[in-house]
Amino acid sequence: MKLKFYNTSAFIAILITVAFLSRRQVCLAQCGHPRIDFINEDILDLDDFYKDEQQAGMLQNYFNNNVGYTAAHTPIDPSPEVIQMSAIAQLYDIARTQATCNPCVTGLRIIFGMRLNKMVFFYQPVFMCYDISQEGYMVNSSVLSQYYRYNTTTKLFEPVMQDTVTAYCQYYYDNVYIDHFEDGNYAPFTHVSQDVDWHGDTKSIIFSFQELFALYEANYPNESAGNRYCEDVIIRNAAAYYYRFKINKDRLKHTLYVKTNGDGAVLYAANLAHLCPPSCNQLNYTAQ
Repeated sequence: MKLKFYNTSAFIAILITVAFLSRRQVCLAQCGHPRIDFINEDILDLDDFYKDEQQAGMLQNYFNNNVGYTAAHTPIDPSPEVIQMSAIAQLYDIARTQATCNPCVTGLRIIFGMRLNKMVFFYQPVFMCYDISQEGYMVNSSVLSQYYRYNTTTKLFEPVMQDTVTAYCQYYYDNVYIDHFEDGNYAPFTHVSQDVDWHGDTKSIIFSFQELFALYEANYPNESAGNRYCEDVIIRNAAAYYYRFKINKDRLKHTLYVKTNGDGAVLYAANLAHLCPPSCNQLNYTAQ
């Protein structure tokens, strides 16, 4: 039996309508998250968390000029990771629901991996509880049992096996070379026995979710309630000098900064993050 369509234009119109509705449903499923207001968290002082375009450009140039691939220190692919903010909101939900202290601070750990000359990032939502005896926020290790990687097709974070993360991280450790003092002497990745040792090269970095959402909402203040967090954020490689007062010396280390997608941003980029090492398990924040 053959189907006949006597009104071709009407049939095409139906197909277009169905395709549009299907696409719209996908969009709403991915970016319909309610506004995050960080109830039950210590509200952090973020007065100095942002970087202007010139400062961010300097951090990126430090990376391009001093962090290389293999002993030949060839350039690392500068392509950033572009993530829809609603996916980051999903990781916030995981951290918030697993938090065992109230108030707490939630954060996103970004782990450094590499494949050939391109960085590969893995993600872990974490929460931090304030410890009076330590005078700092302690990262809860129970959340760290699950790793995620961003899928650019689905625009969602997907779980990743630890063996996969370990392999990519080891490749990074074996192949990244850094000119720590801009003197032309590139050194292989510096491992340290203690995760509080300032000399160790960066394995991961933690941003507070408060910082990430403050940056986003400053640049996209008019999103509607049903379509929130639909825009992208961009994670870029950077390098910066970190000062160790006990030996009166700076050391260039691999870091990241986060910016929103598009021109005319009110706040250009965010870089108030903690590097691991030395800040793997204890972070210092100033609460309001």
